[in-house]
Amino acid sequence: MAYQHFIYIIIDGLVIFFPFIFSFHKKFRFIKEWKHFLVSNSLVTLVFIIWDIVFTDKGIWWFNEKYTLGIKIYNLPLEEVLFFICIPYSCVFSYYVIEKYIKISKSISTIKAFYMLLMIGLILGLFIFPFRQYTYITFFLILFTLMAIVLSGYWLFLKKFLVTYFFIILFFILSNGTLTGGLFLEEPVVFYNPNHIIGWRVAGIPFEDFFYGMLLILWNILGFKLTKKLIS
Repeated sequence: MAYQHFIYIIIDGLVIFFPFIFSFHKKFRFIKEWKHFLVSNSLVTLVFIIWDIVFTDKGIWWFNEKYTLGIKIYNLPLEEVLFFICIPYSCVFSYYVIEKYIKISKSISTIKAFYMLLMIGLILGLFIFPFRQYTYITFFLILFTLMAIVLSGYWLFLKKFLVTYFFIILFFILSNGTLTGGLFLEEPVVFYNPNHIIGWRVAGIPFEDFFYGMLLILWNILGFKLTKKLIS
């Protein structure tokens, strides 16, 4: 079918469409924050693109050309590069709205317990799956990031982040389930080498992707907040 080459670019567009439109709404005016987002997102995107290029070269994952336009930046489809802009934009916008308009309790006892259990689980994962490269690197990076935030005492930030993550999780499952699990397609857009993942899947999504997505969102939100402090 002729339209199938547009599948990945359509997914990118759907992910960012409503957050982009509402960025102009007088109640949100996220357009005022674009310079902060663009600075922080550029740095995070660079790291993830390098990671993506290396893993694609090593055959840890690869892309289904049936669903891409065929335009590549080195070994990555253009749509994959845009993914690192569209997903973060939508998530940073969501965090911005939640932080600005939703009252969140400052109680952190439950959040502390949640993150402590999460970090223990990640540490166990590092010991159990040391040779599965996607699993190991993703678990290590999210663990390192969470430990740095915890040691800095930014528990309220972690609570707001978790609210944001749970808010976007359904949209994540729909988009990523289509990309990696073929949720609405005959085949996935992204294939994974089974030697480098655990093999557990939720809605067709590799288990590691939930932490990869968490890392991508967390770094972008952190970068956004830090950039706002540094650039007036």
